[in-house]
Amino acid sequence: MKDCLTVTARFFAVMFAICFVILTTIILVSVTLELTLFNPETYKRALIEENVYQRLPSLFADQLIYTFENRACLDDPSQCFEEGEEPSSGERNPPAYFQNLSTDDWKHIFSVLITPAWVQEQTESLIDQISNFLDTDQPELTLTVSLEDFKTRLAGEEGMQLFEYIVQAQPPCTLEHLVTIAGMILSGDLNDIPACAPPPEVVSQLSPLIHSLLGEVVATMPDQVEITHLQQNELAYPDSQYTLFDFRTSLKWARFATRLSLFIPFMLLFLILVLGVRSLKGWLLWWGIPLCITGLLLFGLVAGSAIVVNLWVAAFFSSQIMNNAGISSELARLPVEIGMDVLKPATIWLMIEAVLLLMLGFVMVVVSFFVPPTPQVQNNQPGNYSSPGDRAY
Repeated sequence: MKDCLTVTARFFAVMFAICFVILTTIILVSVTLELTLFNPETYKRALIEENVYQRLPSLFADQLIYTFENRACLDDPSQCFEEGEEPSSGERNPPAYFQNLSTDDWKHIFSVLITPAWVQEQTESLIDQISNFLDTDQPELTLTVSLEDFKTRLAGEEGMQLFEYIVQAQPPCTLEHLVTIAGMILSGDLNDIPACAPPPEVVSQLSPLIHSLLGEVVATMPDQVEITHLQQNELAYPDSQYTLFDFRTSLKWARFATRLSLFIPFMLLFLILVLGVRSLKGWLLWWGIPLCITGLLLFGLVAGSAIVVNLWVAAFFSSQIMNNAGISSELARLPVEIGMDVLKPATIWLMIEAVLLLMLGFVMVVVSFFVPPTPQVQNNQPGNYSSPGDRAY
């Protein structure tokens, strides 16, 4: 009867050890990702490390030119042109004054209108607004972007400099153009102004009108833009009763359960201790071996996932899908680069956790070889020693 109970206890101890390896790996990955992905500082750091705010003017300019050149291709695939081939007439159809702007011109325009400091301030504000919504029970979701700084630059010296910059990028005006512009200056109506570069003295005459026009445009712009505003009782998904607020509640419970799951490995170790351990040597082995295996499994899982993700990213961006997506390659890569940077802290922490578990388990196993078995007298016969816990390994 005693032997049957011992075998049963060891069997369940082995089962709990296997559960410990599997569940601890899953729990460590889940908890580490939860602590990383729901920390707003993670995203702020990733955007800074990827130099996103300084790269945005260049990315916007590349995407704008890419869109102009591929508009006909996106509407009709038969109109697509090969790399290096010039698009046919009609495929570039931005407003007249913008048709002569190069990619470098657009980069300059965006760098003046959209400064890195302003973009960073608004982006980090949006991140904080989303984080506050997920962490609290506020009855509505409102995401806003302030335009005050943008309006000040557009109505000020920067706006006039951009006007002169765009004018200088145009071909010289003909005599007919100058006559038309002169009539517009006299009437004060600049609608449909010819897309050409007039002499400096004419530009100086246009400047007050342009400044006034910019002021009128800026006056109609709001101080802040509301990206989204969702009330508690509004549906977030079409044809579905599941709202964004329901998702937030489910997410909160999931995050709570994830953190609470940290107690499971300790509970399993305690059950292994009760069912399988009968000596110090047995304890070192019963705990050391599962810890070693967990560390190896976790390390292999993280390393393997990193390799698979890198291969998938390389294959995705070389596929035909990206060629027909209507997005420039640099802009398409940006969210992927940010995402990989966001996951970098979680990857590092998981690697550290894996190494610590592996080292702890390895040390326990090595130490067990230097611990002599605990003698135990059985059947009241002197000299008959054994340790049931030690015979498990």
